Amino acid sequence: MSEENKNTLTPENVGKEQTDSGQSDEKLNEELEQLRETFQNTYNETAKNAEEDDGEPVIQGLDYSGDTDDDGGDGDADHDSDTDSYTPTEPQQNEKKKKKKRMSGGYIACIIIMIISLCTSAFLGTAVFEMISVPDMAYYMSNFLKASSAENAADKVKYFKSALEVCSSGSGLESKRQELIENIVVYTCESEGYSAAKTFFDENGTDDMKKSPKTKSFKEFTEVGDKISEIADKAFDAVQPYVTKDGDPDFKKLAKELGATDLILTDTESALKNIYDGSVYAETAKSETEVQLSSKSYLTAYQTLKGMGASCQTLLERTALMLYNNGYAYEANIIIDNYMTKDMLASPVTAEFTQMQNDIKSASAFKGDIFTIASAEFEAGKTANDDFSALVTGDGLSDKIKSSVASLIEDLVEALTNEREANLTKALSLYSVALDSAKAFGISTNGLAWKTTEIMLKTGNIQGANEIATGYLTEDDVKAATEAQSALYTNVTKLYAAQKAANDIFYSAYANYYYSGTAIDKTSVNTKLDGLITSTSNSFDKAMVAYYKYLTEAFTDKDSSAMKKYLEEYASLLRDYPLVYSYDLIGQYITDKNYEEAFKLTDAVLAINKADDFAGKYAALRERMNGSVEKALETAEKSMELSGETNYTAYEAALCYLILGNYEKAIELTSPLVEVGLSYDLCDLVKVLESLYTEKEGEAAETLKSLVATVDNTMSQNSIDVSENAKAIIDGTKTAKDVLMSGTYNFS
Repeated sequence: MSEENKNTLTPENVGKEQTDSGQSDEKLNEELEQLRETFQNTYNETAKNAEEDDGEPVIQGLDYSGDTDDDGGDGDADHDSDTDSYTPTEPQQNEKKKKKKRMSGGYIACIIIMIISLCTSAFLGTAVFEMISVPDMAYYMSNFLKASSAENAADKVKYFKSALEVCSSGSGLESKRQELIENIVVYTCESEGYSAAKTFFDENGTDDMKKSPKTKSFKEFTEVGDKISEIADKAFDAVQPYVTKDGDPDFKKLAKELGATDLILTDTESALKNIYDGSVYAETAKSETEVQLSSKSYLTAYQTLKGMGASCQTLLERTALMLYNNGYAYEANIIIDNYMTKDMLASPVTAEFTQMQNDIKSASAFKGDIFTIASAEFEAGKTANDDFSALVTGDGLSDKIKSSVASLIEDLVEALTNEREANLTKALSLYSVALDSAKAFGISTNGLAWKTTEIMLKTGNIQGANEIATGYLTEDDVKAATEAQSALYTNVTKLYAAQKAANDIFYSAYANYYYSGTAIDKTSVNTKLDGLITSTSNSFDKAMVAYYKYLTEAFTDKDSSAMKKYLEEYASLLRDYPLVYSYDLIGQYITDKNYEEAFKLTDAVLAINKADDFAGKYAALRERMNGSVEKALETAEKSMELSGETNYTAYEAALCYLILGNYEKAIELTSPLVEVGLSYDLCDLVKVLESLYTEKEGEAAETLKSLVATVDNTMSQNSIDVSENAKAIIDGTKTAKDVLMSGTYNFS
């Protein structure tokens, strides 16, 4: 904010409403300040004179024991009668005189206060005292003065907001609302940005305030709206010349060149930086992660500009185009459906967006089933490196759509290859993206929906499999299904129905426990679960009852033998679906230190899906238990490379790096885990890293600082502390190797 703008918000320029006595608040404030200065100067001079006479502090020496100016005073009223006739020695007489001098200082102070009171009455008149007598006036004036004298914008906002609290209807202070709201808006612009200020004004301001602003800075705020849309329209193109150059542009300078005033400078800079970052990612995007980073940056800029009141049509079009051009037609369609209005779609800003709309419409001319085509190519020995464009035919197909559909066939051939190699994680990712893209293009998804449902169930995701089966397959598709497809559909829908029925019973009790702290009534829950078993129940129903009894036990008595019994029953009933039941059972075996059974199940999971992140963690743990942290790290990193996921295996890899003393790498792996969610073990890991990593500068130090703040807050809210093993590492009585390589293998 410019100095000129700041000056308009000082007490000299605000609140110029006249009182009944004809004086302005400005004048009253000046006179009160002069009186305060007069009192302080007089008092300081009195105190100084007293100190020069006695050599004692004035305030500490004040005595109100009853002495008067009469030398024959009787002193303290509680003295015995024989004290009255006592004649003091010379030193005592001198002390008496000192008291009298100090007393005179006290009288002077009292007299000055009386004078101020009289002068205040004379100067301000009865109107001011009527104001002061209004309820909450003192609170209002106190906070207004604190705000006016605060050194930074954030503090000014805080005190002005406090003053605003008592300016509601009926308080007698309604007339002060606009003055306070204008101050809050302008200083919020300075401290938090225009978006935050606009949000505040939208919630607290009125159209009348906009029509009759009282300060220059607030008038500028009301005039910003038109500039925002213009800046938003130009922002994307403004950063493009810098994308291929080394070094970041000067975003502040760029914002000013686009017309951003001081009020919107911070937010405009932020939006430009995010657009620039998104464009840099998009320029070299070769992976799904880079495309996601690009779209995330663009949408962050969109949220900033949208919060400022801009329509952001150009930015939304560019975001959709970036996704579409990188093969993510479905995600592009999400941008179009969720963010863009009918008016935007009817009148595109960019020619490229118009072309994309026309391309997508032309896709309906393709009549083939891409999964059937891809399967035939795969069986013929084709690979993802082959050109499939000749297979895409149809009248009116645009070149872009031909290329996109050929790319989908290529992805499906790669998915089939990964499925054959037992990398179901990668295969499922490719199937899912292709399915969504085909739906966005409006082309047949029949064969692909069946395959995606199958792989989804194989990986243990019952709910996801049901969503694909019931959301993508039509009644006609189900009626025309093969015997194998029909069995798949029946099993998926029955499994999901059994899971949902048991979950509804358990979740009702769990939600009550989670939100209110009321203990789960195990007997009641188990009785309701047993009620799901009838004469017509299938093995899926029984399996889910057993599983939710396990969960109920886990949240009540935690009887390990009972938990294992329920899980083993669950597994026996779902023996054809190992990736549905294995995860909880592996975890239970690990808890019971039955490592042999845990690792047998781990190998069974990896045989089905070698890229399984959860099983990868325990494969790495086995190597660490065998004494080789290097082999454990190699296993963990290979799993992360195969799956592209890090929710489980990254934790094991972070422990390996901790043991090896590579704290920076451990911090790097821990950061995304904390973002996903905190466990006790993650809290322990972060606190151990805080103790061991002593560097104060650099990216790792900043990341760790953020992690520690998150963990500290979580631990405080939940009244938890680190485990004994973590404390021992932090205290230096044990090393990470002592704990993690000698039979414990974890912090707790």
